Amino acid sequence: MPDEKPKPKREPTPPANPDAPIAPFDPWSPGPMIPSAGLPPPADRRARRWSSRVARAHIPMRPAWLCRNCAAPWACNPAQLHLATEFYGHSIALSFYLASNLQDAIDDLYALGARPDVRALHLRFLGWLSISRRPRRATEHW
Repeated sequence: MPDEKPKPKREPTPPANPDAPIAPFDPWSPGPMIPSAGLPPPADRRARRWSSRVARAHIPMRPAWLCRNCAAPWACNPAQLHLATEFYGHSIALSFYLASNLQDAIDDLYALGARPDVRALHLRFLGWLSISRRPRRATEHW
């Protein structure tokens, strides 16, 4: 559009001083505080440590199909809980999703040169499902 004004260009930031001393790593440090949060920092160091922790998702790491968070064979218990809550009321869709992941896992393990135990993989991916215990729909009558 011809009516728009050109955006002002930003000045480049100067590079960091390479001669500046590096602060030692403190594992109990919560990391950089966000000034816009408006919350005062906690008084206890341990409370700061736990307040900065971000929950990680239990997702598969391919091609080994291990959990990225806990390194257990995926679908680990936290992943099963998350999937059950995410697909609540849609157990057929969950079983299709897990069946496609099972097929991908078999393909990946064959591509790695391994001979996967298909029965063990089936129990791991689909064995924990219980389709018969899905919730009843509101339109169903007894």
